[in-house]
Amino acid sequence: MYYMKRNYNIILFAFFYLVCIGYTCGKVVSNTPKKDSSSEIRRIDCFQEITLKSTYLLDSRGIANKSIYDYFMGKYFTKEDINLLNRNLKSTSILGQDFITDIVYKREDYFLNDIHYGFRSHFDGSIGKDLAGLASRGNAPYAGKNLDNTSLLFRSISWHKVGVSFCYFNRRQNVPILTTSINYVSGNNYTYINLNNTQIFTQQNGDYIDARWNVDYRSSTTNKVFGFGGNGASIDLRYQQYFNIRKAKIPIWIEAVVTDLGFISWNKNNKNLSWDSSLRFSGLDVGNITAITGKNYTDRLSDSVKTILNSHYNYLKNNSILPAIFVLKISKIYTNGKAYNNAYVKLDYMMQASYKPQLTLGVDALKRKHTWSPQIRFGGYGDFNIDLFYNYYIKKNTKQKWYFSVKLYSIEALIAPKYQSGLGLGIQTNYKF
Repeated sequence: MYYMKRNYNIILFAFFYLVCIGYTCGKVVSNTPKKDSSSEIRRIDCFQEITLKSTYLLDSRGIANKSIYDYFMGKYFTKEDINLLNRNLKSTSILGQDFITDIVYKREDYFLNDIHYGFRSHFDGSIGKDLAGLASRGNAPYAGKNLDNTSLLFRSISWHKVGVSFCYFNRRQNVPILTTSINYVSGNNYTYINLNNTQIFTQQNGDYIDARWNVDYRSSTTNKVFGFGGNGASIDLRYQQYFNIRKAKIPIWIEAVVTDLGFISWNKNNKNLSWDSSLRFSGLDVGNITAITGKNYTDRLSDSVKTILNSHYNYLKNNSILPAIFVLKISKIYTNGKAYNNAYVKLDYMMQASYKPQLTLGVDALKRKHTWSPQIRFGGYGDFNIDLFYNYYIKKNTKQKWYFSVKLYSIEALIAPKYQSGLGLGIQTNYKF
């Protein structure tokens, strides 16, 4: 016990020592006189900043917004709705959802960059066209047919993270070149379902259904927003560098970012199931038709299914890789001396997800009180998306004090929900002092 307490004291001392060193470094640099020559090291104007931001994104390739709305609202699917759903389905349709919230306290120093808290909730999945059609239409249209495209993949994970970041500055250009964040991760919920090598055959007259499947299932659920399901760690990296192509007179920024590169080690209470089996279903033998309408019957049927599944469960400690995001961004800044416009191209990819590489083209209007920033995305969970951001700056004594931003994603899907997919909203506010 004494050994553990002693270790905690050492860790706390080291942490506060680093914070004090970072604060001192920032103060020393801030008080350094500014040099006349532009080739000398320039002074950093130290500031503190608090940032609150939250983003929700949902997108799909193969499932239009109307079908998603109707499902989550519990609406009855008409024949027209079912036909619309099946017309939009791809060979393998994918769906993804991300919810991100961050609270950041930042101090512009040469050492300690910020202290932050974040919450992440991620879901993605894919489904084969035959299985989606079977679920929406029933098995009657497939009588006498063997369905092979019946794969199903479902991943859901959420976690909290707390960490600090450190930065290395280019003192000539007065910008951070490399920022590194070290985070403690607390696992909240985790579910993984992979249904593969599945075959379903409906007899021509509907007398029976033959099914064969291979299921891999893992789950660790706390059912609480701040529930604890496991420990982990992650790092965030950001590298940015300014380049000036002299012959072409094109100054550009290159930025490379890695977010949430890490893992969670789940506790021993998570369920594991690996089941390879087959079944012939010939219907239910019901003596009295009124028996199936009561709650007792459905409860007994549910208990029977749970009993079968529980016989295949085992409880093991598992590790899972976080869905890390990799981004490469190239920007070109145009200025007329009063305002700045930033045109950029961005490529990003997400690990451990049904996420395709995504290309983004956009424009930012900087250093203005009111700005509108459009962008176009290709790939990701969907095919094509149009976004529009509104930014509002409040200045005091010629310095920016408040910043507020509203980001609206997938505008085209709001206009044509029957044929397009995507939904998203982002809100951010910064206060600098």
